[in-house]
Amino acid sequence: MLLQRLGIKYAVHTNMPKYDEHPVFIIPSGALMGKEDSLVFKEELEKYAKQGGTIICFSQQYGEEFKALPGNLGGYGWREDQSCWTNAGYIETSHPIFASSENLYLTANIDGYFQDLPDNSTTLITRTKNRMPAMLMYPYGNGTIIVTTLFTDWSFARNQTTNQELKLIKDLLLWTKYRTDKVFPPNKEINLPINIDGIVNTIDPNNNIATYTTQGTLTIIPQTLGIWRVLYSNTIIDTFAISHNLSYKGTLPDITYSLTSETDVLIEGEPATFTFYLKNNSPGTRTIRIDAYTDTEMGWSYVGTFTLYPLSSLTYYYKRVVGRGGVLGWRFFARFYSDGKYLGMMALGGRLIPPKVIPTITLSRNTFLPKDEVQINLNLSNTTPFDLKETPISISIQDPNNNTIFSTDTTISLASNTSASLSYFQILKEESIPGVYKVTAKTISDSVVTYFTVPEKKVSISYEPFTIKQGTNTIVFNIKNTGIIPTDDLGFRIWDLGFGTFTYSALEPNGVISIFYNFYLPEITFGTYTLSYELDYARNQPPLSGTEIVRVINTINPQIELVKVSALLQSYPNPAENSCYIPFKLANDSNIELTIYNILGQKVRTIKVGQRKKGLYTQKDRAIFWNLKNDSGQQVSKGLYFYQLKAGEFYAIKAMVVK
Repeated sequence: MLLQRLGIKYAVHTNMPKYDEHPVFIIPSGALMGKEDSLVFKEELEKYAKQGGTIICFSQQYGEEFKALPGNLGGYGWREDQSCWTNAGYIETSHPIFASSENLYLTANIDGYFQDLPDNSTTLITRTKNRMPAMLMYPYGNGTIIVTTLFTDWSFARNQTTNQELKLIKDLLLWTKYRTDKVFPPNKEINLPINIDGIVNTIDPNNNIATYTTQGTLTIIPQTLGIWRVLYSNTIIDTFAISHNLSYKGTLPDITYSLTSETDVLIEGEPATFTFYLKNNSPGTRTIRIDAYTDTEMGWSYVGTFTLYPLSSLTYYYKRVVGRGGVLGWRFFARFYSDGKYLGMMALGGRLIPPKVIPTITLSRNTFLPKDEVQINLNLSNTTPFDLKETPISISIQDPNNNTIFSTDTTISLASNTSASLSYFQILKEESIPGVYKVTAKTISDSVVTYFTVPEKKVSISYEPFTIKQGTNTIVFNIKNTGIIPTDDLGFRIWDLGFGTFTYSALEPNGVISIFYNFYLPEITFGTYTLSYELDYARNQPPLSGTEIVRVINTINPQIELVKVSALLQSYPNPAENSCYIPFKLANDSNIELTIYNILGQKVRTIKVGQRKKGLYTQKDRAIFWNLKNDSGQQVSKGLYFYQLKAGEFYAIKAMVVK
């Protein structure tokens, strides 16, 4: 429609045309969508340009789509920028394509700009708002690439173009076809050598035809701005431009600024880096403040305040998470202030890609014991067609009561369609409760859960029947591990007659420990003897599944053998170290005296106890106490000693050891 309106002949191609048949190839607005990764399409464009073809490309949705063109071009498309119309750009470099322009500033449909430029490019149009290129021209092979962020073809179909814009596009197309290099000012006589004697015609920019009779030179005073054509026998034999030869010659404002991003395609949830470029063109020091607005936070926030010294510049990198997805992609706005005065606003935008990072978890095993090390192997697969630079990862472990016992957050870089593996290690505490533990891995897009078990410890205890008697007694306790995990914290306690013992032992699953416990009774008499024991194999563990910590406590009431005669019993402890007790029993009331001899038969100590009634004298509070000192109060030496008890007519002697 646009080319018809401009009177330009054209043909529509769905495939790449041949250069010798169609030397100018026009790519409409938005036509490069999806072509930026097509190697075949890129090769065809490069071949066409190298052979001498001219490629004209209008604005595209995203800057990355310009990468389909030869020359490694980069910039921003209409979805990443704010469109401008009135005075949207200005002529940077004088060129015949601007022949029809009466003003330096262009009121036209411009949306987007270029950032990465080929080294040999010429900027033809500059955006007014940020002074970034909006139309470029550069050679490629034997051909020419002209690329612009004008979307005149799209706006023309919607009746949104200006006459200035239409004239610009017409001059552009005529220049690419005829390569006009003669430029003259309006209302001045020109003498154009054409080497023809006869009648020729001229076609002005408004397609008005005039006839002239020439003799080798065409003399004319053109008034209309634009590209003129000269015809002879219905053939174009020459062209020339009538132009004001406009180009930007003004002074720069005191402060110039720009805003760019690394790419127009961002990953949802990942921070993006934005680059602010500030330049002070004035002779005075300026203070610049920047505020930013994103559709993530839905509000303006402070970026920073910067001091710019005269004729200096500054580049500031700002990291921010932007965009929440959806058809609108992401948007980022920035306001600029100089010494409190508002300078203007800039905006960027682009496509927002929802990331897809698939996690999988494997554990070193499925069952762990307290104090074991849990190894978590995490595999991450990035199925996003873009690299991920700082994608967040979190790992946690919850115990059976949903308490978090381990948690860590990190970030990882993942290239497109690649995988990476991470390993985490956590040692379970000794007091870890039995039950099922949950391991969770979360990425920016997915989560996965797996489980492991800390088994419950189970132990039983029994003892073999026995009969108590005077002297040494033996009780056999059988302790069995009825669970599936070892018990390395088995505790067994016994209390009897004021004496006690304590032991630890390890017990493998289905293993049995037999504990032979010996205790000595110097004499027995009427009454009840109590022997208590306790088994503890789950110390420091809270209740599990509503049951209490296992503690087996029992009381043994043995049968009793009666003794009816006086007797001297074995001292205890034996061997003695600091002191000892000498137990005895009396069948009759008697006067008691105890004499102690060394191994040479020499008397060491005499203890006169005095009159005692018949009965049992075995407890510490009733037995005879010896502090291991002689009659002079000196500590006896180590060795074998004999102690003799005299009770009325009863005499008895026994041996003891002092260590």
